[in-house]
Amino acid sequence: MHVGFLADPTHSETVRAIMRSIRDYAIQFTGISVADGWADSDETMNALLDRATHLVLLPRSAQIAPWMVYAAGFASGRRIPLAIVTEDALDGILSSATPLRADAVEMYLVSERASWEQRHRIDLARTRLRGRDRDASAAVAAAARGDEETVEDYLLVGMSPDARSERGVPLLVGAVRSRAEGIVQRLLVAGADPNAACGHDGTSALCEAASMGLDTIVGILLAHNADPNRRTASDQTALMLASSQGHASIVRHLIAAGGDADLRDSLGMSAREYARLFGKGEVEDLLARGASTDGSLVS
Repeated sequence: MHVGFLADPTHSETVRAIMRSIRDYAIQFTGISVADGWADSDETMNALLDRATHLVLLPRSAQIAPWMVYAAGFASGRRIPLAIVTEDALDGILSSATPLRADAVEMYLVSERASWEQRHRIDLARTRLRGRDRDASAAVAAAARGDEETVEDYLLVGMSPDARSERGVPLLVGAVRSRAEGIVQRLLVAGADPNAACGHDGTSALCEAASMGLDTIVGILLAHNADPNRRTASDQTALMLASSQGHASIVRHLIAAGGDADLRDSLGMSAREYARLFGKGEVEDLLARGASTDGSLVS
C-alpha cells in the first residue's frame, strides 16, 4: 500500500470520495477522530464525511503519535479522519494522491500544531487586553511601566511596534523610560523604527537612553542602526545629553558609532561645551581627544 496524504482543503471532494469508497466497498480500516471515535452506523459516517477535508492514508505498520492527530484537528477546527487502510482496493482511487514520506506527514502535523498554538496565543492575548487591543496609548503605558507581557500581547494581536500614544510618544521611547531592555529588544526585532521621536519635543529612544545613562540599551539601539546624530526639537543630540550628564562610557559608544562632537544645538552649545559647563572633566577630555571606531581613545 502506498502512502498518500491529502492536506489541502481544496481536496475536500477527493477526500469524501475516498472515504465513501471505503464505506461502500466495506474496506477494513481503523480510524481516529479528534472529537470521538468512528462509529459503525452509516448515519454517523455520512455526518463525518460531510465535514472531512483532510485525509491521511498509511500502511498498517505506520505509527502516528496521538498528539499529532489532535494537533492537526485543533489547528483546522474540524474532525480529521485518519484511516489506516488494510486492503489494496484503493490503489486506483489513490493514484492521484501525492505520495509523501512518513516524516513529511509528521512535519505537516507539527506545522499545524504550531499554527494552532499561535492562534491560541492571540486569542488569549485578546482576552487579557479586555477589548483594548487597539488602544495605542494603553500599549505605550504598558511599555512605560515595563510590563513586558502586556506589550507582547499587543504585538500578538497586531499592534504596530511603531505605535504612538495620543501624545505622540512611541512604544520604543516608553520602553526606554522604564529601562526595560527586554521590551526594547523585542520592539526592535519586531521592526520598530530605532529613530522614532516623540511628537512634542522630538526626543528619540537613543537620546532618552543616553541622558539616563543606560549603557546596555544604548548599545542595543546602536546595533539596530539608531542615528547618533539625530536631533531633538531643540537640536540636541544623544552625545550632548550624555556629555552633560557625564556618562563617559556612553560617550565612547556614541563617538564610535559616528557621533559628531562638533554639532551645536539651538543655544549654540556643543557636546564639549556641555561637558565643560557641568564640570564633567572625564567626558570633556574624552571629547577633546576623540575616539577610534572601536571606542578606544585616539592618542
